[in-house]
Amino acid sequence: MSTEWEPRMSFAARTCESHCTPRRRGGALGAPSTVLLAALFVGTSGPAIGGSAYEIRTQSISVLGSAQAGMTAGPYDLSRMSLNPASLGLGSGYELSIGATGVITSLTASDVSGSTVLGTPISGNSGGNAGVAAVLPNLYAAASVNQWLRLGFGATSYYGLGPAWDSNWIGRYNIISAQLRSIDLIGVASVRPTPSLIVAGGPIFENVAIRTDAAIDDGTLDQIAFNGAFGGVPGGSDGSVATRVENWAVGYIVGATWEPWEGGRIGASYRSQIHHQLNGNAIFGGGGSVGQAIAAVTGVAGSQPFSSSLTNPAVITVGIAQHIGDSLEVFADVQRLGWHSVKSLDLVFDNPAQPPVLTELNLNDTWYIAVGGRYQLNEIVAVRFGAAYDTSSTQQPNRTPLLPDADTWWLAVGLEVMATQSLRIDWAYGHVFWSGADISLSATQLGSTLRGNLMAATQTSGNFMAIQASYRF
Repeated sequence: MSTEWEPRMSFAARTCESHCTPRRRGGALGAPSTVLLAALFVGTSGPAIGGSAYEIRTQSISVLGSAQAGMTAGPYDLSRMSLNPASLGLGSGYELSIGATGVITSLTASDVSGSTVLGTPISGNSGGNAGVAAVLPNLYAAASVNQWLRLGFGATSYYGLGPAWDSNWIGRYNIISAQLRSIDLIGVASVRPTPSLIVAGGPIFENVAIRTDAAIDDGTLDQIAFNGAFGGVPGGSDGSVATRVENWAVGYIVGATWEPWEGGRIGASYRSQIHHQLNGNAIFGGGGSVGQAIAAVTGVAGSQPFSSSLTNPAVITVGIAQHIGDSLEVFADVQRLGWHSVKSLDLVFDNPAQPPVLTELNLNDTWYIAVGGRYQLNEIVAVRFGAAYDTSSTQQPNRTPLLPDADTWWLAVGLEVMATQSLRIDWAYGHVFWSGADISLSATQLGSTLRGNLMAATQTSGNFMAIQASYRF
C-alpha cells in the first residue's frame, strides 16, 4: 500500500509495511426581494476554482497537483480523507497536515447592454474585473487506534468565493458583490476488515456565511407601482439592498478503497446533501427622496428579517489507481455533483408587507473527469501531473452575472519533497481555462421586472498555487 513517507521501495514491501503495521411594493412584484434571493444564493458562488457552480477544489494540496486525479484511489496523503475518507486507513501512526491554497480568478464582461422593463437604457460600465483573490486553509489530524482502526479530523471548505462587480455597472440590479464562505469540520473513522479493503465514514458539520450587495431600480418601481408620483427616473434612482446570513448544518461522508490486484486500487466515496435553513437580515437603503417615499408608503425599509433554505449537493466519486513499475503510478477519477438540489429557492420575509418570492435557478448536475499521475524521481522527490474537465451547472436563460458558470479545463503540476523522515512538503500549481459564457436575461423572466434586461459575454480564467506540510509523529 503506497505511502510516500518512506524512501521508495518495492510494491510488495510497501504493501506488507502498510498492512502489517499497527419579499413586494405597491402593485409591482417584489423585485427587491427577488434581487436579494438571486444575490444571496447564486451570486455568492462566483468564479470558483472549477466550472461547477460554487464548488471549490482546494481540500487537498497533493491532489491539486494532479488536477484532482487520484482523489479516491491515489497515493496516500492525510488530506485526501476530505475526498475519500477511506484513504485515512492507508496511513499509520499520528499525523498532522496543514495547507493553504492561494486562488486568483479573473472575471470580466464585454458587449454589455441593459434596459429596464420600460425600455429605458441602463447606464453604467462593463463591471471591471469581478474576479477574486483568496487564501483557503486546511487542517487535518489523525491517529491510529490499532492496526485496523484509525480516527481523523479535518477542517476545510467545500464551497465558496464570489464576484465583486463595479457598483455602477450595467448589471448592478442583478448583483454588485456577493461572497459565500463555508467551513466544513469532518470527523472520520476508518476500518480495515480485510487486508485489501478499507471502509470509512463520518459526519460533516458545515457552517455557511453569505453576504451580498445589489442595487434596486427605485425609479422603475415608482413608475410602475405609483405612476411616477415620486419623480423616479428608471435606471437613475437607485436604492440598495444588502443581505447577511449564517447557518450550521450536518451531513456525512462515506467511502471505501479496495485492492483487487497487486499494484492497483479502486476507490469510491459519497458526500451527502447538506440542507441549510437560513435566517438573516436584508437591509434596504439609498434611493434618495424617491427611495424614502417608497419606503414610507410600503413599509419596506431598513433591516428586514427573512428566512430561506439552501441544499448543497450530494457528490459521488469513483476512481482507480495503478502502479506501473516502481516509479510511476497513474490514476483517474469521475465525479458527479447533484446540483439539481438547487432548482428554486423561496425568500420569506417576517414583514407581512413583503410576500414570499420564488426564484428559479434550475442548476444542472455536473461531471468532473480527471486523469493524472505521480512519478518518483528519487528517494526524496516525486512529481505529480494531471488534467481535468469540469462541466457547467448553468444554461440559458438562467445564467446570470452572479454565476457565469461554464465548462472548464484544468492543467496542474505538483511536487512532493521528503524534507526529513517525518516531514513531507507538497506544492501544487494549476491553471483553469473557462469557455466563454453568454448572459441573456429578460425582464419578463420570473422575478426580473426590476432587474430589467441584460446582455453580456463573460470571460473567466483562474490560477491557484498551494503548499502543504505533513508531519508524522
